[in-house]
Amino acid sequence: DMFKSFYREQYARLKKSAGPDLKQYEKKDPSSGETNMATSGLKAEGGHRPLPRPKGLKMPKDFRKDVGRISQKDLVEKYSCQGDRMLIS
Repeated sequence: DMFKSFYREQYARLKKSAGPDLKQYEKKDPSSGETNMATSGLKAEGGHRPLPRPKGLKMPKDFRKDVGRISQKDLVEKYSCQGDRMLIS
């Protein structure tokens, strides 16, 4: 039990200090010399927006269908860059 409490304290201490270093984004106020993250220009807004589908894109009717396991031969014959369908992982 003594060992558990020791490691819990250590992990709690590490968890508090863990985080990204944002010093590179800080800007100093020229008049006061203070740094302020609110005025630094770093924003996390508008992320993860879907992109519009490109024009002229021809999708196979079964493009969402699971292809399952593919042999090496089928991969070369059916899904190469010359085929109608390309695979993206």
